[in-house]
Amino acid sequence: ENSGLLLVPPLRLFSAVMWEVARQQRTSHFGMLEDFISLVTDAIPELLTGQQKSLLLLGLRAKVFMELCSNVNKILGHHYLLSGEVADTPGAVRHHMERIHAVSLETVRKTS
Repeated sequence: ENSGLLLVPPLRLFSAVMWEVARQQRTSHFGMLEDFISLVTDAIPELLTGQQKSLLLLGLRAKVFMELCSNVNKILGHHYLLSGEVADTPGAVRHHMERIHAVSLETVRKTS
């Protein structure tokens, strides 16, 4: 009986932290925000439709991708060729493009 009451405060705390991540657009933590959204919507499916969830996740991933592109422009535009940073960037961009593509395919599959 009381175990449910013990879960409420940590969930509220984590929800507040995730809200701040979203509000402040801290893209470095968007992966954790995606996981939280998936966890909550899996536990409470009526919270968002499948399409709403997919679009939300797509938006988060697109924001991260745009941030990566912006960082690449800053690095290349200012000739900041830090060791490994430019070499690692294409892999990171590819990774996020694949994640965006996966959500896009899932959204199309659910709406078809």
